[in-house]
Amino acid sequence: MAKILVLGGTRFVGRHVVERLARQGHTVFALHRGQTRCDLPAGVDEIFADRNGPLPETAIGPWDAVIDVNGQLPEQLWRSTELEARWYLFVSTLNVYADLSHPGVAERAATITEFSSEDEAKAYGGSKAACERLVQARFGECSTILRPGIIVGPWDYTGRFSYWPRRAVHGGEFIVPGPASRALQFVDARDLASFAVRAIGDRI
Repeated sequence: MAKILVLGGTRFVGRHVVERLARQGHTVFALHRGQTRCDLPAGVDEIFADRNGPLPETAIGPWDAVIDVNGQLPEQLWRSTELEARWYLFVSTLNVYADLSHPGVAERAATITEFSSEDEAKAYGGSKAACERLVQARFGECSTILRPGIIVGPWDYTGRFSYWPRRAVHGGEFIVPGPASRALQFVDARDLASFAVRAIGDRI
C-alpha cells in the first residue's frame, strides 16, 4: 500500500479520490484549507494549509504519490512540485488547448502559451497549461496529467449539470443551449477518481 497526499481532498473530485484510495487501504493525507468540511473515511489524515502560501513541513513527504485536483495557478504549482514524491498526478482541463473551435482535438495539440488576464476562459486554460508545464519539468515521465471536460456527479457544487435535470422535472418550456446537434460529453467524477487512482497505481 502507498502513502499518498491529495491536494484538495474534501471537495467534489478530491473527495471521490480520497474515498477510493482509503477503500483500497492506502495511507491517505488530504491537504485542504478547512473551509470545506466533510466526513472523510476512517484513517484519512488532514493537513490544513492554504496553497497560496508556504506549505507546512508535514506536507513535504516523502510520498509515493501526490494527486493534485485543485491546482490552478503556476505559483501554487511552484510550491507543490517541490514536494518529495515518486509520482505526481495533476488534474488539468481540456481548456488548456489553444484551439477548440474544431472537433477532433488530439492530446498533442497545441496548448495556450499567451493570454490576457481579462479573457477569463483563456486565462483559466492558460494558467492550467502553465501548471502542466511545471509538473512535466519537475517530474517528467514520473507524472500523469489528466484533461477532463465537464465533470459531473455527486458533490458537484457548481450546478452546471444538476440544474438541467432539476429544471426538466418541472416540465414546460425552458431555454437550453444550442444548437441541438452540438455534441456533449460529461465525465462522472467517480470515474475520473477511479482512473486517477489506477493511473498512479499502474504508473500511467
